[in-house]
Amino acid sequence: MRCHYEVLGVEPIASNEEIKKAYRKLALQYHPDKNYEQQEEAKVKFQEIGEAYETLIDPQERAWYDTHRESLLRPQSEDSLGVNLYPYFTSSCYEGFHKSEEDNFYSVYSKLFVSIYHEDKEFANSTPQYPFFGDENSPPEIWQKFYNFFSVYSSPRTFSWLDQYDTRQAENRRISRLMEKENKKFRDEARKERNDLVRTLIKFVRKKDKRVKIFNESLKEKAALNAQKTKDWQIKQLKERAALLEEAQSSIQLDDMEDEIQYIESMYSSDEDDESFTCRVCDVDFSNKRQRKNHMKSASHLKNLELSYNTSQVPEVSDTEEGKEDDVDDDQPKEFCTICDMNIKVNETMDKHIKSKAHRDNASKLLSATKNSMSSINTNKPSKGKKRNKNKETASNSLACATCEENFTSRNKLFSHIKETNHALRL
Repeated sequence: MRCHYEVLGVEPIASNEEIKKAYRKLALQYHPDKNYEQQEEAKVKFQEIGEAYETLIDPQERAWYDTHRESLLRPQSEDSLGVNLYPYFTSSCYEGFHKSEEDNFYSVYSKLFVSIYHEDKEFANSTPQYPFFGDENSPPEIWQKFYNFFSVYSSPRTFSWLDQYDTRQAENRRISRLMEKENKKFRDEARKERNDLVRTLIKFVRKKDKRVKIFNESLKEKAALNAQKTKDWQIKQLKERAALLEEAQSSIQLDDMEDEIQYIESMYSSDEDDESFTCRVCDVDFSNKRQRKNHMKSASHLKNLELSYNTSQVPEVSDTEEGKEDDVDDDQPKEFCTICDMNIKVNETMDKHIKSKAHRDNASKLLSATKNSMSSINTNKPSKGKKRNKNKETASNSLACATCEENFTSRNKLFSHIKETNHALRL
């Protein structure tokens, strides 16, 4: 095994940029496609260059290599730590990965770890159960168990042959304990070094194992497929939620519209139920609301409305008057029409009297006189805002009875006065 720095032609203190530059130059020079006449030699050389570059470009691997470089180049004997593992830290120790090749990757490292098993078995209290490395066709359960075990490898060997002091030659127990303490220190250091060496070798082997690469690629494909499925499922869920939300919003809007329609219908239906498309003033029935509405704007309806408003009803009779009823003749009238200024006979109803020609003529004359009186009142009506407030008192004072010239503050009081005193204008 050659030094990685020597392979790339750089110094041990070379930077990453210098290492990359040297690697690119040598890779182009020794690439097998550019060396048709010496493809086998170029292949070995190109593989050695690639391995040196992979080790030195990684900060952790380069630090470990710098620490153990002397041991890798001039390995210790088998008598010290056991099977020499340093030659197996290079790709040159095996040829290919297929089982048809005698020294293929799987056969070489299988033999190596079997040797480690036999070494450890001599020092174990019981027969250790070391997993097998397997071959290129072994299922993941086999080689995964192998890598998991040796990734935390701990040697059962005592390394007592590395003791520097013979406790039998100690002068006293104190010296013996000090010797034992120093020997234990050497043993622990050797055990730690052996464990670290095996664990580091496992990392190197795992990195080169094609079974691991194929398995990791399949995991990536499965992860990508699962990620796509998850994304599709999330998109589907979002679409379903959006559809449900839109449906809920539409339902809410429809409910609101239905409530409004029902409210409007209830208003109109209540109106129609109350009125029944009948004009109570004119005592006329209509087939729909529009006809009734048009009728209420007509001149005949307004005329009848004014007449009915100025028509008095049956006056209240006091207790003293009730006592005198026995002395009154049965032909005494029960109702009085202020417009015609006459009593209504018992055998003639007020409704029949209102529809008579005489009453209508008198009502027409009274309506004309009332309109003239109201027009004079409206001339004093204020316009807007403050002017209306200023002229309110003046307009109120102009409401006077044409007969007795008494002033009133409102029209209602004026009309009540006309009813009570029978001061309607007679034309």
